Amino acid sequence: MKTVQEAGKNYTKKSFVAFLEGHPNCNENWVMGVIRASSADDITESLKSLSSYGNKDRFKFLRRACEVV
Repeated sequence: MKTVQEAGKNYTKKSFVAFLEGHPNCNENWVMGVIRASSADDITESLKSLSSYGNKDRFKFLRRACEVV
């Protein structure tokens, strides 16, 4: 059984992947909601693991939105 922490990490990472791949309805407003619902550790870990994944412009937006330079 997953812990709450594992579920949170999984939610954040899968949501970021959906945004980076440009899935329907996964726009900037949607991902801002994901960011607000996620912990700082989950966001940092997800960004590190996805740094070379998907659309570069969308990844740059994620970094700016999360205030990670």
